[in-house]
Amino acid sequence: MNGCSLLNDVLEPVMRGASSSLAAAPYAIARTLRELSLSAGGELVRAAVRFDRDGAFARVHEGQGSDDGFAAGLLAEAIESPRYHKALERLRSPDGAFLFLIEIGSLPSPDHPNLAELDLVCREKDGAKRTDRYLAVSAGGDRFTIRELNGNETRIDGTTGGLAGDANGAAPGNDELPGANRTLGEGRRLGIPGHPEP
Repeated sequence: MNGCSLLNDVLEPVMRGASSSLAAAPYAIARTLRELSLSAGGELVRAAVRFDRDGAFARVHEGQGSDDGFAAGLLAEAIESPRYHKALERLRSPDGAFLFLIEIGSLPSPDHPNLAELDLVCREKDGAKRTDRYLAVSAGGDRFTIRELNGNETRIDGTTGGLAGDANGAAPGNDELPGANRTLGEGRRLGIPGHPEP
């Protein structure tokens, strides 16, 4: 049984925006994905956030602050920073830190209204580019689950995480990231193998 958090379950998380699931969780998702993708250094050059046209994000991403949450998280702004609400504006300016896109279309298996797919294009220290693709769900509060990393099932929720087992139920070791192509820790790599760079 999961424990109860007085802050998240009773009072709500410290957050920006009108909705914990549509503003606080997008921030937490984006901040976590930035940390994963840039864990070996480098910089973001492009971030595309996709919502399913029939999901909640597609209808309310502007009014509920989802766009602000994703932008601030990807910029690694502190949630209490006065710069938080200007993150989206800064990214959309001609001299933004990286290209930031919100796209609405069809997502594969849209089984949750708060489902988002994110492609983060990163430039490595050596100048090479790679794309990390994530599928994430906002679960209310500032809780979330990253379901997929580059087509591989994951269970990362900000407090615990790891890759799901393979078809035979065997869980990969900590240094085994299937289909990875970017160095992460002990010579393992993230990135979509063979995925063309935009």
